[in-house]
Amino acid sequence: MKVRFVKERLKWRGEDEEDVLVVYVVKGVGELGCRVGFLPQHLASTRAEEYDGIFARIIEIYSDRCTSKIKRQKMHCNEGCAVAKILGNRVHLGIA
Repeated sequence: MKVRFVKERLKWRGEDEEDVLVVYVVKGVGELGCRVGFLPQHLASTRAEEYDGIFARIIEIYSDRCTSKIKRQKMHCNEGCAVAKILGNRVHLGIA
């Protein structure tokens, strides 16, 4: 599955808006589909500009069925977890 990270402003802790990095599924050639998650807040707070617009391919999704106790704990602690390989931005992928 290919995804894209998009910097957005979101009101989720009280009344203040914060920068977040939203993860969207990519359909077809660069078209955004549904929102599937968020990158960790520390990345949105410190490096949001670097991650905005980046494409990635999901390599592994952690679940209750993982044989690794560490992966199961990470999935529960974060309410979901996946491993992705960074592909680059639109320019690198030849998408207009």
